[in-house]
Amino acid sequence: MAMNRMLRRTAYAVNLAAFMVALATIAVVVNYFAHRTDLRMRVDATKTRAYSLSDQTLRLLDGLTGDWTIALIMVADDADAATRAQVDEVLKRYQQAQPAISVVRVDPTDPSTLGEYEALLARLREHERDRIAAYERAIAEGVVAFDELRVFAQQQAGQLERILEMLDPADPGRGDIQRRLGPMSVIGGEGQAVLDRVREARQVNEGQPIPDYETARSILGHVTSEWANELDEMARIYVRWRERADVPPAVARFSASVVGDYQTLAQRLAIVADPLASLPPLELASIGRQLAGGEAAVVIGPKRTAVVPSEQLFPSVNRRKIGADTVAFDRRFRGEQVISAAIRSLLVDEMPLVVFMHNEPRSLMRDTPQHDDVLGVADMLHASRFEVTEWSVGHTDRPIPHEGQPVVWIVVPPSAREELEPDRAERLLIRGVEQLIADGESVMLNLYPSLLPRYRRPDPWPLLAAPLGLRVATGTPIFESLPDPDGTPQYQQGITVARFPDGNPVSAAVHGQQTYFVLPVPVEPVDPVPGGVRQTVLAAVDPSPVRWLEADWARKLAVRTADEPGTPFENAQPIAVAAERSRSGEDGGEQRMIVIGSGGWMLSYVADVYATIGGQRAALTNPGNHEFMLASVAWLAGMDELIAPSPVSRQVARLDGLDVPTRVRWGLLAIVGAPLGCLLVGMLVFVVRRV
Repeated sequence: MAMNRMLRRTAYAVNLAAFMVALATIAVVVNYFAHRTDLRMRVDATKTRAYSLSDQTLRLLDGLTGDWTIALIMVADDADAATRAQVDEVLKRYQQAQPAISVVRVDPTDPSTLGEYEALLARLREHERDRIAAYERAIAEGVVAFDELRVFAQQQAGQLERILEMLDPADPGRGDIQRRLGPMSVIGGEGQAVLDRVREARQVNEGQPIPDYETARSILGHVTSEWANELDEMARIYVRWRERADVPPAVARFSASVVGDYQTLAQRLAIVADPLASLPPLELASIGRQLAGGEAAVVIGPKRTAVVPSEQLFPSVNRRKIGADTVAFDRRFRGEQVISAAIRSLLVDEMPLVVFMHNEPRSLMRDTPQHDDVLGVADMLHASRFEVTEWSVGHTDRPIPHEGQPVVWIVVPPSAREELEPDRAERLLIRGVEQLIADGESVMLNLYPSLLPRYRRPDPWPLLAAPLGLRVATGTPIFESLPDPDGTPQYQQGITVARFPDGNPVSAAVHGQQTYFVLPVPVEPVDPVPGGVRQTVLAAVDPSPVRWLEADWARKLAVRTADEPGTPFENAQPIAVAAERSRSGEDGGEQRMIVIGSGGWMLSYVADVYATIGGQRAALTNPGNHEFMLASVAWLAGMDELIAPSPVSRQVARLDGLDVPTRVRWGLLAIVGAPLGCLLVGMLVFVVRRV
C-alpha cells in the first residue's frame, strides 16, 4: 500500500511537472505568434470606423479615374516590424477604398523584387518621356556651349595676360578684365571637371537608378547664364578700348579682333541658358534622388507622377521626448496624409503657394527655443504638397508665385512690442497686409489683443478687417477662470474650442477636434454688412459663468490668480470669421479672407504640443489647430473639394461618435470579460479533470 501511495505521488508529481512544462510551452508559443505582426488581426469596433481612412481621403479616392499605382520602395531590414505593419495597413486601406489603385512593394536589396523594380523604373521613364526629351535636348546643348566656352577661355587667358601688361594701371577697364581673368583661366584649365560632373549626373548605375537631370541642368544653367553676362560685359569694355585714342595700338587692335567673338559666344550662352532656367520641374529627378536613398513612395497617375520622400513617410518627428520617456507617433496617419496629398497634387494643375507673412528679422520656419515659430504647421502644409515659404516684410523680398498659381497669405502679427505704439517694422507689415486686401488677395489675418484701446489710442490692426465688415475688439480679450490643482482659480491664457458652428466647410472639418486659441478676442460682424460681402462664423466661444470680456487683461495675466472675475457674457462670442466678396477689375472672381481673433494659435508652442496616450505612444494635444490651418488654407485657395476631416484628426479621439449603450457594452466587456473568461476556463479545466 505504501508502494501504491508512492507511485500515485510520483505520478501526480510527473503530471504536475508535465502540466507546468506544457503551460510554459503554450505561453512561449502564444508570445511567439503574438509578436508576428503578419498574423495579427485588428477589428474596428467603433461605430464611426475610426481606424479607416479619413473622410478627406475617401472623398479623394472616390473621384479617381484611370490607372493608379502606389509603389513603396523600402529596405525591409532597415524598418522595424511595427513600421512595416503600419505602412502595409495604410496601403491595404487604399486598395479597399479604390480598387483602381494597385500597390507595388519593392525592396531594392531583395533579388526577388528586381523585376518589379525594373518595371517601375521603365514605367516612370515612359511617363516622363516628353519632359525627359526636353531636358536631354537642353542639357546636350548646354554641354556643347560650355565646351565651346572652355576652349575659348583657354585661347583667351594667355592673350589677356599680355594685353593687361600693356595697359595703364589706372585704366578703368583694366580692373574689370583682371577680375574676370582668374575665373576664365579656371574655366579653361578645369572646365573638363564640370563636364565630367554633368556626365556622371546623366549616368544610370546601381547607386543612381534614374539620371540626376536636375543636377546636370542646375550646373549648366548657372555657368552658361553667368558667363553670358561676363562675356557681354567684357565685350563692352573692348568696344570702348577700340574707340579710345589713349589706349595702346596693340590693345585697340586686339579689342577690335575679339569683340565680335565675345559677343557671339555671349549670345550663344544666353540662348542656351534660357531653356535650362525655364524648364519645368521634373518629378523624375526628385524620384531618382529618393530612390538612390533606398526609401520612398511613388504615386503614378494616368498622366503624371509624384514622389513621397522618406523623411515625410517616416519623419523623425515620429519619435520625441516627452518628460523622461521617448514616445512614438503613429506613422499610419502621416503615411495617409502624405500619400493622399501626392495623389491630390496629380489632380490639380498647380498646388497653392502659402506665404507666412511677418516682420521678424529671423525666420519663423525654423525651430526656436521658445517654439514661437510656425515650423509645425508649415511642415504639415508641406507634407500636404502645398508650396510653403515666408515673407519678412522689410527684410526679405516678396515671394513671386508661378503664373496662375493661387496664393494664400497668412499674417503672423508680432506677439510683443518694446513700445506701446507699433514700430517701423510693424507699420510696414500693416501696410503690406492692407495692400494685399485692397488687391483682392486671399488673406488669413490673425490678431493679438492690444493695450492701445485701454489708453484710448486707435489700434491699427482691427482696421484691416473693416473692408470685409468685421469689427475686432482687440482691447477686450475673452478671459476664463479655471481652478489649478490646489483649487485656486487662475486666469487662463487661452480657451479650448471643440464644437464649431455649421455653415462653412472649414468649421465642419474641425468640428469635434480640440482647438486651442491663445488670448482670443471677439471678431464681430458689423450691422449692416457691406454690400456684396458674405460672412460665416467659423469658431465661437460659448458663454459660461467663468468667462467674460476683460479690459485690464495685461495686469491680470501678470497676477494670474483670478481674484476679480468679470461679468459673464450672455451670447456666444465669434473669434474666427470667414468673409467673401467679389473682386473688382477685369479678372473678377471672389476674394476670400479669414479673420481670427488669436495671434498665436498656429505657433508651435500651441499647435505642436504632444501628450502621451499610453504604450510609449503620443498624439497631438490640440489636433484641431493643425486641422484648422489645413482646412483654412484649402478654402482660401478656392479648393473647397479638398476640405474634409483629414488624417490629422485620426490621431486622437478614435472612439468619438460611439453612443452610450455601445460604450457601456464595450466597457463591460473590457472590465468584466477578461476575468470572467479566466473563471470560465478554470471551471472547464476543473470539470475535465473531474471527469
